[in-house]
Amino acid sequence: MFLGRFLYLVLKDIGKNLEKELFRMRVTRPMMRYREINIIREVLAKVKPKKVLEWGSGYSTLYWHRLLSKDSTWLAVEHNRLWASKLTELNDNPNVTIKCVELENPEWTDEYRDGAYSDLSESYQ
Repeated sequence: MFLGRFLYLVLKDIGKNLEKELFRMRVTRPMMRYREINIIREVLAKVKPKKVLEWGSGYSTLYWHRLLSKDSTWLAVEHNRLWASKLTELNDNPNVTIKCVELENPEWTDEYRDGAYSDLSESYQ
């Protein structure tokens, strides 16, 4: 019984680390068009910001911080708790923070169904 539990815990830990490593190998760039990547890369290189605010987190949250100086901070605001948790789990940089602020109204009200000011205004006051 003890050996089975021990093996389970060891394999679970290996699986968690393996998932992170596979993620790093698979995502070598943000899931954006190359033109967008080049523009953001150029802006970060020229401006050299010390603080960055990203509205909505994604794989780029875990990518772009590598182009900043070691004392720069990156804050990503995300409305989806599960996604924020997943990215926080994959994040290994202490200068990157993923903050989850859940919506008052989880159903988008704008015509494009991608979020309007009224969907978010109460959550961020």
